[in-house]
Amino acid sequence: VDTQSWNVFDSETYVADLSQAATWDATGATPNWHLEYSARQAYGAHKNNDAFQQFWTYRSKSANRGPACPAGGACPKEIVCNLRAGKSSDACTAIHFSVKRSDEEDDPQAKADAADPTGRHSLYKRSEPQPWNKKLCGLTANL
Repeated sequence: VDTQSWNVFDSETYVADLSQAATWDATGATPNWHLEYSARQAYGAHKNNDAFQQFWTYRSKSANRGPACPAGGACPKEIVCNLRAGKSSDACTAIHFSVKRSDEEDDPQAKADAADPTGRHSLYKRSEPQPWNKKLCGLTANL
């Protein structure tokens, strides 16, 4: 981190093997944290697909459970562009908002699509809110 501008120029990510967590509890041992990668050392992902795919693996903490981001598509270009921006105000990805009147008919799928037009966050869609209930708040009068 630059002490004048507070810009981040490198980051290091440390990981521990979670498949060993049961033995930590059983033996009282502590996790063996080790350096997974330095962002500066992994630099060059915008020109080198192998480096980008390594970044993509690091992005999910080597869990390999995330969606694919194949070379040649829009995904790597968008990711690298947003990484270069560094600040959300300089982000390359357009943010879309959907506004409608309260008396319009609600379409749950249209709401979900408007909130996430890319479909990338489909795992994180929220459930519909439950109706307010006075009993839950203890606001019922005892007659």
